[in-house]
Amino acid sequence: QHLVGSMFCIPSLLGLTDPATASSLAICGILSEMGWELQDMTEILYIRYCKKDGKKLMPGAIVFIFALHHSLTTSLGIPMILYYRNMTTLHWLCFNLQFAAALALMISE
Repeated sequence: QHLVGSMFCIPSLLGLTDPATASSLAICGILSEMGWELQDMTEILYIRYCKKDGKKLMPGAIVFIFALHHSLTTSLGIPMILYYRNMTTLHWLCFNLQFAAALALMISE
């Protein structure tokens, strides 16, 4: 997901298409990240509270850290989209963070 989300930002970063289309693609990258964050948090909560060994699989500290991380992504992403959707710096930030996450996940696995 991180790799695909970062690729959505490339047209804006390289000026490959008109600015409106490039901005819309970059916003899709941000929204896909936010959607993944919501899905991941839902899965974490499901494991924690619905599985038999939930507390062992997802300790409270891990749930807290992930909840903080995922809520920051969502609470910072929406205002950035609403107020700065055409800002290329936002598109660079989205690309850098998602591409770095994709590389880290590929290397660690």
